[in-house]
Amino acid sequence: MAFPPPTSLDVVDLGNGVTVQWLGAIIHFHLTGVVRAAIDTWMDNISIGVDLLPADAPVLLLHELPEMPVTPYMRQRSEAIVLHYKDKRHGRTAVLLPESVFGAIIRNFTERDLSRVSKSFERRLFSDRETAIKWLLEIS
Repeated sequence: MAFPPPTSLDVVDLGNGVTVQWLGAIIHFHLTGVVRAAIDTWMDNISIGVDLLPADAPVLLLHELPEMPVTPYMRQRSEAIVLHYKDKRHGRTAVLLPESVFGAIIRNFTERDLSRVSKSFERRLFSDRETAIKWLLEIS
């Protein structure tokens, strides 16, 4: 299915275990798995969603992920999208993840490693959805 317009309230199934929904100004992605096809669907649709926003608007992304490792492929695709928007867009990215043994690894990747690639986005890891949304909206 096609990416929904920013005015949509619908949860849209993008395929491969990935859904997207606009929560006001926030683009909310939900993944149920981390196979390569899911990562591709997720990353490709981040660009589609971001490009629907006005160029001067902050980009607010909420990524709800299952308990998972950071695979080399996920790392590669994440770094590529961060580089693509480096110095072109600004905003915040919240990663919502259940508390797990992978949390520290994902926190290091999200908050430390990706911040080295680009500082135009703030990134934080959360285990509580409402706290993540509140933090995202502090920028707008």
